Amino acid sequence: VKAARAAIAEMGAKTTKAKFTEVTSSSGFVKESYDAALEALWLGALLAVGVVWLFLRDIRATLVSAVAMPLSLIPTFAVMAAFNISLNNITLLALSLVVGILVDDAIVVVEGAAHNMERGMSRHDAAVAAMNALFGPIIGITLVLMAVFLPAAFLPGLT
Repeated sequence: VKAARAAIAEMGAKTTKAKFTEVTSSSGFVKESYDAALEALWLGALLAVGVVWLFLRDIRATLVSAVAMPLSLIPTFAVMAAFNISLNNITLLALSLVVGILVDDAIVVVEGAAHNMERGMSRHDAAVAAMNALFGPIIGITLVLMAVFLPAAFLPGLT
């Protein structure tokens, strides 16, 4: 927006035959909306980690949820860049939603592994057994959520 305004001012300075005036701009609303969505993403991530610690009182579960978020978001931004997908309100909303799903899935797997360890399994065997038991349901709910939200990606005018 600043570059566009500077270019318009430069064009206006070069000519005396035309006057350039900005009639309306939604850039303020877009910036505020973007900042609010980014704040919601960070706040949601922090609250998710806090809730995991508050209810589970397990440092491993808390660390898993805290580490899982950036480890999944970093490649997401790489894929977005590779496919030339802009970071806008819709993508920020989607990222906020995915952070919640990711933390939920991580908690379910950690709890499954903890349950298996209580039954006497080693950490490795407990984690493998938990993933084997929960892989299908996690993939299933992910596919259902994709079926619900993916059509929104094809709606015109959302960027």
